[in-house]
Amino acid sequence: MGSYAECWVNDFYIGASKNDVSPEIMQLFRESDRKTVPANSENLPKRLSRVKDYLEDGETFNVVYYSISVSELRDRLDLIGYSLHNSKELFHSVLEQNISTYERWIEEDDNPRPYLQKNIDILREMTSEKWISNLQVLYQSGKSKFDIDEGSYDGLMRYMLKEDWYGFPEFDFNIPLRLVLEVVPEDHEVIYDVTELILSEYLNEEDDLVEHAFNLFYRDLYQKGRCIILTEGKFDTYVLSESLSILYPHLADYFSFIDFDGAKVGGGAGSLANMVKTFSGAGIVNKIIAVFDNDTAARSALRGLAKASISKNIKIINLPNLPVLEDYPTLGPTGMVSMDVNGLSGSIEPYLGADCLKSDDGSLYPVKWTGLDAGLQEYQGEMTHKDEIQKKFKEKLNRCKLDNSLISEYDWSGLKLVFEKIFKLFHEDDGRKMQEQLEDLYY
Repeated sequence: MGSYAECWVNDFYIGASKNDVSPEIMQLFRESDRKTVPANSENLPKRLSRVKDYLEDGETFNVVYYSISVSELRDRLDLIGYSLHNSKELFHSVLEQNISTYERWIEEDDNPRPYLQKNIDILREMTSEKWISNLQVLYQSGKSKFDIDEGSYDGLMRYMLKEDWYGFPEFDFNIPLRLVLEVVPEDHEVIYDVTELILSEYLNEEDDLVEHAFNLFYRDLYQKGRCIILTEGKFDTYVLSESLSILYPHLADYFSFIDFDGAKVGGGAGSLANMVKTFSGAGIVNKIIAVFDNDTAARSALRGLAKASISKNIKIINLPNLPVLEDYPTLGPTGMVSMDVNGLSGSIEPYLGADCLKSDDGSLYPVKWTGLDAGLQEYQGEMTHKDEIQKKFKEKLNRCKLDNSLISEYDWSGLKLVFEKIFKLFHEDDGRKMQEQLEDLYY
């Protein structure tokens, strides 16, 4: 019969993988999400506490499972390409491929198999919207799939109750899992219970199952490996890496940052442009994002990259336009003038938060105009009092590291704009690549 690793959201059953972990699901967790709890403990999640029914007197074993919140899992799925849009598109593509397969079997088979036509009829009815709607009904019933009498339903609903993963054909479990998250509350806990696989000795309790799953994906580092972030300098990297760990700790392990000291590379837009060319020619298959400043120097450097042949796994972006920079004080030959400095003086400092940009009297530290870029015929702006701004940011960051409850008391809006742009960069490419993988599987 085999053994299973089961996926639940609180008491709501989602689906299972047989005789091994699902590498697709396992990649969504990190070893820090792992819980090992004695079977006789009172701290087990309600659904997992059923193992106590199988304990004999004096016996115990460890229940091993991975868990994170629904909101954290949604962020991770979105980050690696399973956005709601992509997941719905893939859902429909998988159904279409299965319908085509069943139709081919009917055409080629000399012995009629009526159930194949029934499956075709059901799959033609099963849109992502109907699947989610039916799942909503089941979730709101407050019962697990195993506690519902499937005989009281017919058609699509009955089919969903009879089949694992509610009737979604076995292809990539992250697709139905992403759609399930549209039904359940964000603060619920997603659980992947691997206890049975360990007790049945398919896996060892000491195994690093995240690494195990990664090894199953080793040929696809583009989609499953860490995304490399390149920046214009050491402080930019410090800001993004540290802020990521504070604001999105559940996503931090999906990224790595260039070590400026270890790599002995210079800073600035020109240096970053050269790094992009180097990485492009090195054959590195991981996703790579080059983050340029939102200023004149960056736009000038990007002009030089326009004619270069850049690998498709590399995305080049500027820091996004920032509302505070739309009417910002600037210091020039004619004195202090407020103007829109987006694209002219958007270094990393303005993104550190309004609480870092203001002097003791509450006024914003001004931008100072420096040299004229001959090619663009535009001046480069430079933030004044950079040392003071950076000092304030480091102090803010350290306070929040010591006490996470302080995070909401500070302004992180600029950095959140940056991360929102980064997180969505590969959505379109990921959707296209997963569609190609699906076609390769069926043809």
